[in-house]
Amino acid sequence: MSSVAGLTRSAGAQSLHCAPSARHLSIAPKIRHLSEKGNERRGFFTDEDFRNLLRNLPDYLCGFCEFGYLTGWRKGEISSLRWEDIDGELVELRGEYSKNKEPRSVILSGNLEAVIAKRRGERKYEAGGR
Repeated sequence: MSSVAGLTRSAGAQSLHCAPSARHLSIAPKIRHLSEKGNERRGFFTDEDFRNLLRNLPDYLCGFCEFGYLTGWRKGEISSLRWEDIDGELVELRGEYSKNKEPRSVILSGNLEAVIAKRRGERKYEAGGR
């Protein structure tokens, strides 16, 4: 856990596992919940910061990271994508892979279109046309 609030949530979840209903303890432990004030996300990249990062990444990670930077999608969401999820100029994320279980999509244009075109050119095909 990287935050105090995260630790509080984790400890709260742990207390549920040993609650009286689970018959492990006669009473549930009291866990004081700490404030989540000031726990907002920080440290966003500027465009220049991100371009500097890309220059220092191995080539095989650049497209993946750039896709995430341009769309705001999470690592698991991006890695779940298959070529069949691209329909013309639209990339569709299936609901089962999104954080809120809702499908969503992004239009391919500009740098995002270039990332996909480059990756498409790098694809390796197996014998038999797969």
